[in-house]
Amino acid sequence: MSALLLPGLLFCLGAYFILAIVYSPERKWFFQVSLPVLAYLSLIFSGMFVASSRDVDLMPEHLVHFPKIKTI
Repeated sequence: MSALLLPGLLFCLGAYFILAIVYSPERKWFFQVSLPVLAYLSLIFSGMFVASSRDVDLMPEHLVHFPKIKTI
């Protein structure tokens, strides 16, 4: 799930920087609220993404459960 959210949050952060270039003073409150929220969410989900990718790399056997086959 976090693998899908991280690119979306990075896209929103990029959109923020584009909007900041065409900044207008009447939308000042939008930039003051949106930047901390986007930064906070991107940090949370990038941390989740790194943790989940490390988890898959280190111990993949607990994520994939193969059926136990009984031998005679």
